[in-house]
Amino acid sequence: MTSPQGTGQTPAGWYPDPSGSGQQRYWDGSQWTEHYTPGAGAPAAGGYPAQAAPARPVGPPPNLWWGVPAVLALLLIGCIGTWVKAEVEIFGQTQSSSKGGLEKDGSIVLFLTVVAGVFLVLWRAQRKRWMPIAAAAIGALCTLIAIIDIADVGNQKETALGSVSVGWGLWLTLIGSIALTILSIVLAARGSSRA
Repeated sequence: MTSPQGTGQTPAGWYPDPSGSGQQRYWDGSQWTEHYTPGAGAPAAGGYPAQAAPARPVGPPPNLWWGVPAVLALLLIGCIGTWVKAEVEIFGQTQSSSKGGLEKDGSIVLFLTVVAGVFLVLWRAQRKRWMPIAAAAIGALCTLIAIIDIADVGNQKETALGSVSVGWGLWLTLIGSIALTILSIVLAARGSSRA
């Protein structure tokens, strides 16, 4: 058999199996032995188990990360709040009614907000760049949902019986989803130097 590193004297140790098995095989200094070990985490030269490289500390989150809980709280409150207000005149009396976000698309935005929040919390611990990018995409989707709902309410502004207007919860959801998108993009950009 041939030396694992070509010609010359190669020290005894664990090397990639020349047969291409993907495992490590022991070279005793003159020939291959019948001793194999898995390729990942294989024993180092000398036959001693290799120590796993210590996990690189990710360090403290950037100060901007502390805006994440505030933005998520803003979105949660907005999703639950009033999305549509209606004032109807019946027999000379004005009656008001409203629909909360959970009666409209707020439940979808609420679910997406929780998913984005999980990505951002995990990013704080792991610093994987795709996590805030995914949160930014979710924030953009929530923004689109809020804009569509605002336009829908705007199209119903005047009815035969009264008026319809956008509620405070929908405006809060729009602001929160825009903030989530921007914050996630900035975190992704800052995290790229550490990932």
